[in-house]
Amino acid sequence: MSDSPFTAYLNEGVSHGGFGVDDVLASMLPLMREVASIHEVDKVAPLRGLSAVVIQEGRTLGLTSREGVAPKYQEAKIRALLAPVSAGLQVIGEIRREAEDGISARTANLDVAAASDEIARPVYMPGHVSWEHAVDHHDELTDIFSLGMLLASLACGLDFTDRTELEQFVNSRGNLFALSSRLHPVVAAVIVEMTELHRGRRSQDLPTLIRTLETYRDQPVDEDVNTLPGLESETKGGRRRIIQTHLRDRLFDVSRRNRLLYFKNSQSTLNLTTSSVPLVLDYKNIRADQLLYWHQAVASEIGAGHSLALQKWLRFEDAPYLGSQLDKLISAARRSRASS
Repeated sequence: MSDSPFTAYLNEGVSHGGFGVDDVLASMLPLMREVASIHEVDKVAPLRGLSAVVIQEGRTLGLTSREGVAPKYQEAKIRALLAPVSAGLQVIGEIRREAEDGISARTANLDVAAASDEIARPVYMPGHVSWEHAVDHHDELTDIFSLGMLLASLACGLDFTDRTELEQFVNSRGNLFALSSRLHPVVAAVIVEMTELHRGRRSQDLPTLIRTLETYRDQPVDEDVNTLPGLESETKGGRRRIIQTHLRDRLFDVSRRNRLLYFKNSQSTLNLTTSSVPLVLDYKNIRADQLLYWHQAVASEIGAGHSLALQKWLRFEDAPYLGSQLDKLISAARRSRASS
């Protein structure tokens, strides 16, 4: 057990019946925004353990310092630990069953390790320490995992400094409602995405996660079509119409849940048109044919299936951040392909 302010806050909430969804988000979102602002200056949050997490006025979580720390990289170790055991096999979990007195058996989840164990593969560790921390790697994705574990701890009312309660969470990640029936499906899905052990399958963009939680009641909730009203009493043709109508209405969503209609810039996007505009004293010196927007030259290249040479269009000399931003997007795309 830990005597940190976070643990005391957690225990107090559990003793009063647990945290509601809005209680959890009111506590967590300020901390998540704080960490996002640290990421904007290319630093990471001191979230190894709970020593830097404090309870602020208004019962919100925060950090002892908003300065952040320098990231640490151990790419070779990370690649080695994430390497699949087989090209055609994906291991989703490991358990051990131990027979006792020949009748009963005890099951141990091998995805949960002790703090002193040597890291041979990605595992959950007690004390709000990630397996990446254990190999001295700490980047933005590590912070997302740490925030996800804090979010899960409050939402499920579990103390992850206790290995037994951590194992309880890991065993129930596929159905968090078994731990908290008050949990909203969108919040549960965010917790699962943020606490993925595999970095390629973990949520990649913290600002997007923040917006999702801020508007969780506006987000679409996955529904089982077998539970649609009137389905049981309909004929085969009637059931088909009900399902098709339901899917059509979800496809043509004109609410703010539709990101194609209500687009917002984030760290996972880059405006190529803006990046192609040169810095000049007189805007009249800007030639339209040098800008990257949908005109004949660009349309012909894309329409023909040719690669688009970005160095021809983007002003790397005027926007030095472009290189690193493109590298992040390329890395995110590769991780997405690897996990699909």
